[in-house]
Amino acid sequence: MSYPGLQPTQRLSETDIHDLLRNDRRRETIKRLQVHGREVMLRDLAEEIAERETGESPAPRNIRDSVYISLHQNHLPKLDDAGVIDYDRDRKTISLREQARTVDVY
Repeated sequence: MSYPGLQPTQRLSETDIHDLLRNDRRRETIKRLQVHGREVMLRDLAEEIAERETGESPAPRNIRDSVYISLHQNHLPKLDDAGVIDYDRDRKTISLREQARTVDVY
C-alpha cells in the first residue's frame, strides 16, 4: 500500500484502490457519502451501515457500537490516509474528497 504519504495531486494505484474496496464497510462508507453529498456525522454513518448489515431499523445497539468502533479505529483512518475522505477525529465528521472519484470506476 503506497497511499499513507499520498500527495493531493497523486492518484491511487489500482492495487491501492482494490485494497480499499475489498472491505464492505469501506465500500458502504463511500456509497453513503456519495448519497448524502455532504458532511456526515460518524454516529449517523455507523447507524446507517449497521441497519444495512442487519436489515433492522434501528439495528441492535451492540451492532451499531461495533460498526462505530471499527469505522473510527480502522476504516475511516485508512480512507482518510488514502485521500478518499476527510475524517475529523475530534468532530467525528466525514466528507468525500475529490480523490474519491478515482474509486468510482471500480
